[in-house]
Amino acid sequence: MEDDDIGGAEPCLAHLLVDGHPVDPETLRDVARFRTAERARLMKARQKLSVAEHAAASAKLTAMLETRISSQQGMRIAVYWPIRAEPDLRDWMAKAHTAGAAILLPVVTEKHAPLSFRSWQPGCAMCCGVWNIPVPASGAEAVPDLVISPLLGV
Repeated sequence: MEDDDIGGAEPCLAHLLVDGHPVDPETLRDVARFRTAERARLMKARQKLSVAEHAAASAKLTAMLETRISSQQGMRIAVYWPIRAEPDLRDWMAKAHTAGAAILLPVVTEKHAPLSFRSWQPGCAMCCGVWNIPVPASGAEAVPDLVISPLLGV
């Protein structure tokens, strides 16, 4: 198929529709302002957590992941390196790796290009990626079976 050679498709514009109808520019502006303000509020709240509260929240999330995800040999799990007060899943990542799962971290290889995912394991060499986020210095790229992403709010 020729389309497979060009890599991807045009961006989806469904966000410009509500019930199949176009959204007016004022509504788009209002939603964008709300999202910006809500994101700032949630980020501020997350950054106000004490070290103990942050550790407790990370532990709670880790415990939840352990009940919902059965890390298995050969499973490819994309996770994130914690920045800006995001939950710290590095202990969980190490346990999943020990259980045989391939742990992958996102890597920006080129501006405006899709993310790639590179293998990570405890103690592997890391380097600074885009925005100074640590990424594996080397390692095989792979396509994840599962992606765990840090959301600020839903």
